[in-house]
Amino acid sequence: MVYLATCSLAPRSSNVDAAVAEMLGAMSRPALAWARFEQEIDDLREEISKLINAKPEQIAFLPNASVCAYQILEAMTDLHPLEIVYSHDEFPSIANVWTAEQARGARSYSMDDEGLQVSLGRRSVDPDQTHATLVSVPAVSYLTGRRPNLSKIATTAREAGAVLAIDAYQALGSVPIDVNALNCDFLFAGTMKYALGLPGLAFLYVKEPMRWSAPALTGWFGRQNPFDFESTKLDYALDARRFQTGTIAVPSVFSAKAGLMLLSEVTQKDRAAHIANIVDYTAQKLLVQGEQLVGYQSAGSHGAHVAFLDAEAETLGQRLAEQGIITSPRGNAVRVSCHQYTTTSDIDALCTFLRGYRTHHGGQNDNSIAKSA
Repeated sequence: MVYLATCSLAPRSSNVDAAVAEMLGAMSRPALAWARFEQEIDDLREEISKLINAKPEQIAFLPNASVCAYQILEAMTDLHPLEIVYSHDEFPSIANVWTAEQARGARSYSMDDEGLQVSLGRRSVDPDQTHATLVSVPAVSYLTGRRPNLSKIATTAREAGAVLAIDAYQALGSVPIDVNALNCDFLFAGTMKYALGLPGLAFLYVKEPMRWSAPALTGWFGRQNPFDFESTKLDYALDARRFQTGTIAVPSVFSAKAGLMLLSEVTQKDRAAHIANIVDYTAQKLLVQGEQLVGYQSAGSHGAHVAFLDAEAETLGQRLAEQGIITSPRGNAVRVSCHQYTTTSDIDALCTFLRGYRTHHGGQNDNSIAKSA
């Protein structure tokens, strides 16, 4: 199999298989299982904090990125009226949360990078601005793989007095992340893509956990000691765990730790360099063959996947899969993702198939990206 769909789901690995088996083994001794599960959660919190240059007490575990986004809004409850400025590249699940906040009186706007910069620039010189502003931007576009200038956006947001949230789902494990260098207030991601784990687990980084309102969406894992079993006592944890809700997905915790152990076999610097090289190799080969890339300028301004256009992307993705080449179609684009295990021969196999496919189907399609993109 040629696996080029990590932007959607990590490939299955023997490490993850072994981790899930280990979890099941722990369940054979039920009296001790929860102690083991708690230890895995603590270990994973430590590993994620190292990966993004954070502290363990700044990390909360949640079921998915949408809940992370909602908890950010909960944190800002006392700052209404709220203005939310978010990127055109926002993943729909996150944009949905920002848009739904309009029902609670917020104003939300979708903008490209330039519009976002202009909007924040105006706010920084407007003494009559009464709305608190949340700026939301993905570290890597889920569709095109494009990387915005996060440092520039972060600086402008700070100058405007805005709160900055970063969606790092398509970056974690493929692009180095340093929350201190970014100086962001919140950052969230999941473990099922380039972090090489399973679905069902996300984390929320909170720079200053005690600065924010306690969330109404809560649960026993948001307590100072969940195993006190105090039903009516809302003693919120004194760190980022205060944003947690109910039971954390244990299989996803075990698999996430196994995925991070795989990542640790290569330094972040070497992994990023390999991915950049293979992404550039992919882009150049596709361009030479006449494919139309979406949003690609250079490997340095890109994440780990490249997207090219096709009017029937889902059909093309199915044809590729029949040949053992797994990609990730979205709308009118086929996404090709690279990781530390991707080789030039993987990309050559993709391009060889595409040449035959285009010849058989009368050449390259002339189309444009889906409006929803």
